[in-house]
Amino acid sequence: MKGGIVQAVVLALVALIPAWIAATFHPALAHRDRAGLEPDEVRLEEVRAWTSPILWVDARGREAYDAGHIPGAVCLDPAQFDRDLGDILMAWSPEQRVIVYCSTHTCATSREIAGQLRTAGLEGVHYLRGGWEAWNQALQ
Repeated sequence: MKGGIVQAVVLALVALIPAWIAATFHPALAHRDRAGLEPDEVRLEEVRAWTSPILWVDARGREAYDAGHIPGAVCLDPAQFDRDLGDILMAWSPEQRVIVYCSTHTCATSREIAGQLRTAGLEGVHYLRGGWEAWNQALQ
């Protein structure tokens, strides 16, 4: 009887190992990391894991941009969208992903600008959850 219990435990463990591996790494479950996000919204942790080049677009306005921005970011002042769009198009290349950010999680400007950039023909456009505030918190 003792041998039967040990054998059952060993079989259960052997069955649990592949089940755990499938539950952890199966591609169909990748959506778990995106829980609570809009389709084009990304978290900073997700962006940092990307290997493709990124074009950062600061949608907070020129004054906020001049006070500090993500290194390499291009300013796109929402009040001057048409004027600044040319700078974005000059900086963008098709292999890049575009990440738009504004001030905080509650700022909707980055989502709106991301939509306008997609309408203008850019592909791979996302907006950063938490914006500039999330970037600064990650530096601490």
